[in-house]
Amino acid sequence: MTALEKLRQATIRAYAIPFLVALPAALSLLLVFFAPLLGESSLVVVFAQKYWFWVLILTAPVVVALLILLPLLTIRCPKCRFNFGSTFFVGVFLLKRRNPVRFCPHCGVDLRQTIGG
Repeated sequence: MTALEKLRQATIRAYAIPFLVALPAALSLLLVFFAPLLGESSLVVVFAQKYWFWVLILTAPVVVALLILLPLLTIRCPKCRFNFGSTFFVGVFLLKRRNPVRFCPHCGVDLRQTIGG
């Protein structure tokens, strides 16, 4: 496995986790807006209709914090541990198949080399 493949996996994890955290809020909104159309009145639907605003208010700061912190903590150079997460739109450049980031801007190591392990 090359360092670039490892960085791609870390990037996918760093950007996928906040969306998984936001999933309850999205489901709550779906229940609030579409359950009355179906005529459902179960306990879950009533709870979602009653507290959907609080679910969004409590979920939004967590999702924003995860979107900011996870790339900073998980996307690093395997040699010098340089923080790729601090660079502008690192996910776009690491996930592109064509012309991705090839060298670490800090230590200059080739990210297409196979790393030991």
